[in-house]
Amino acid sequence: MKKIAASALMVGLAIVLSCGGDGEGGTVSPEALLFAMAGPYSSDSLQARADFMSEVLPDSADCELRINNAVLDEWIDGPYFNFWGTAPGTASASLSFTSGDFGNATGQVTIPEEATEITEPGDEDTLPADQDILVQWTDVPSDFYTGYVNVEFYDSSGYWLAWRSWNFNTRNASYTIPADSLTYTNMAYADVDFGVTPVYGPFVEPGAQGNLSGDVKGFLWGFGYETWIGFYVGTPVKGFVSRGHEEPSPADHLKQMRELLGY
Repeated sequence: MKKIAASALMVGLAIVLSCGGDGEGGTVSPEALLFAMAGPYSSDSLQARADFMSEVLPDSADCELRINNAVLDEWIDGPYFNFWGTAPGTASASLSFTSGDFGNATGQVTIPEEATEITEPGDEDTLPADQDILVQWTDVPSDFYTGYVNVEFYDSSGYWLAWRSWNFNTRNASYTIPADSLTYTNMAYADVDFGVTPVYGPFVEPGAQGNLSGDVKGFLWGFGYETWIGFYVGTPVKGFVSRGHEEPSPADHLKQMRELLGY
């Protein structure tokens, strides 16, 4: 059946940090970036995570990130300065970032309330190989959609051959999966996992302009609920059982945002 989930950590921001500034949204630069996500966690709260990247990390004693006035926990993990926690509210997220090293930033974004419904193809459909596949979903209030495609290939005996995965952004309520991305040498069929989430905020692409105010420039996005389906391409082996849906982790979501921005 079709499935809908609250994608863990769905209000996202990628922040370019700099001292000073004119208070207008800025273009992402590679010098210092903060990627964060928050989203539906319970009936009255959000969950949030952020990864800050810079050659020089901020002083933890003088750095704070709040979502809806809730202070997020912080820790250092390799090259990243991370924030994690929950915050009250569900309809919107207000961000406040302060750092003695980098300045401050504020922003607010709406979180999409409606989950989309994938209308074509159907969940667990089997489709012919060697053709593009158009995936369509109901259009809900949002600025754009972000999604992913995971494909696993099997031979005629049902043995696993390889996998392929990628992310996408679109302003349309549809996405075309190219036929050549659904083929593999000696494959009999492919097991496809497709997910999509509505988003408010600037469209994510290299060179995108930010929407935060203050010394810290960057982006603030509001993610809604993820919807996903699974289907097959080719001729599945009789009795084959799908591996099932693998919901992206918070780290996966943050990596997706960085890659879609060109980092």
